[in-house]
This record gives sequence, structure tokens and C-alpha cells, in this order.
Amino acid sequence: MAVIHRAARIRTEILNLPLSDPMALRTAPGLESPTIFELEQRCILPSCWAYIGTAASLDQPGDYVAAKVGAEPVVVVRGREGELRALSNVCTHRASLLASGAGNCGRNLVCSYHGWIFGLDGRLLGVPYRTGFTDIDQEALGLPELRTAVMGPLVFVNPSCSAEPLADLWPIDPDWSWSQATMLTHEVEEVEQPWKVLIDRYLVQEAANTALVFAAFVCERRGRQLVLRYWEPIDIARTRVQTIVLECPSAESDSYGGPRPDPLLAWWELYAQSLVTATAI
Repeated sequence: MAVIHRAARIRTEILNLPLSDPMALRTAPGLESPTIFELEQRCILPSCWAYIGTAASLDQPGDYVAAKVGAEPVVVVRGREGELRALSNVCTHRASLLASGAGNCGRNLVCSYHGWIFGLDGRLLGVPYRTGFTDIDQEALGLPELRTAVMGPLVFVNPSCSAEPLADLWPIDPDWSWSQATMLTHEVEEVEQPWKVLIDRYLVQEAANTALVFAAFVCERRGRQLVLRYWEPIDIARTRVQTIVLECPSAESDSYGGPRPDPLLAWWELYAQSLVTATAI
């Protein structure tokens, strides 16, 4: 019953927003409510591509980085054959987190709670005290695999199985070559502002060469450089902002080729549609 009441409350709050006029959402009362923030964390951000780290930091078998995409805990790990995989970072036994931060887990991911052992491909390899599990289906209890994409030196994850391929979403000019791209700088800061406020402010001030990529990710072209900004909500009032500068020696253009929609309007249209989709209105 509590779940039904919560769903009804979320639906009511969404219906009270001016969804037919996305730009009016910028100043809509209630947009920073805990209910809507919870919806963003559970339904909107986990359906987006998210920057996780660099391929260079995941160079050796067993190298991993753990993160959250919205409310979804994920771990990206380098396999024994050199492949990168994104896996659910939740043990399929008692839902404990398997990994934290970044490092090298060796040959397996091991749950610190009851010692369940998972291979770097997510398969459940070992269950201590197996005699206590008479009807366990070991093959069915592996870690769910999520979608990954590597763009130049950058690694991205998307928990949604229905998301479009990252390469199809990225609005880059033909003169930009990901195979030649290198990272110049990577800065991380925590800001005492809601994530949507920061994105809105950025798009108002820096819209000239900016094209929307994801709900929480935009990029700006500056000649041979590409500046990427990723806004990761810490809580309803705080945001972790990552700024990445890449360079491609063969690139020449200062802006994206061809006409593009106003990024500010495009972002709020995408946000409004995401709310509608998440609540099945």
C-alpha cells in the first residue's frame, strides 16, 4: 500500500509541472522536491550514458572502478582477456556492495559479507558453505552486465538495455578523430547547487558551441579541443562536476557542423520527456 501511495504522490507532483512548456520548468515550483529528485535518481539518470573513468586507469586485468549511475551501483573491471565489462556492483546473495573506489581486485570479485566469489565476467564461481544452499541456481545468480562504450580515452556506462549506442548520440564533426584524442586535463569539484540549476546556468552562458549529449553531460568544441562537462548529483542540493578537456591533432573546426537546436531548449525538452516516460503519463 505504501508503494502505491508513493507512486500516486510522484505522479501528482509530475502532473503539476508545466510539462507542455519545457522552458517554464526552469522556474517551476516543486522541481527541487525530494520526490522528483528520487525519480531522477531511480528512473532518469540510470537510463543515460555516464562517464566512469579512463581506459588507462583500467589497464591491467582486475583493475576496477566503482561508481553510481543515478541510484544504480556499478563496477567496471578489466577482464583476463583485456575486455572491459560493466557489472552490477551488488552481490546477488544479500545485496551488499562488492567493490568501492578504484583498485585491482585480482582474479575475482569477492563479497566481503558472505564470501561469494564472482569472476571478472560476472559469473558466480564460488559459494562458501554450499551445503546450506540445496536448491541454488549458480548460473542464474551471476552479476548482471551493463552496457559499456569506450570513446578515445574515456569509458562510459549505461544501465539501460534499451539505450541508443553512444556513438550514434555523440554530435562530433567529421574532423574529430577519437582514435587520436588524448586527455589534457580532468578536474573534479563539488558545488553546493542542484544539478539541474548548474546545467541550466552553463547552457545559458556557454551555448554557442555546445551540443547536448546526455541528460547530465554536454560538450563544447574549441578548435582542436573538446570540453566535456558531467554533472553528477550527490544529493538534492549538491553536485559533483567533472570537466574533461580532450585534444585531437587532426581537428580544425571551432564548432559543430550543420545547424543544431538551441541546447538550453533541447535539454529542458529532454528532461520533460524523461519525466513523462518515467511516470508513464
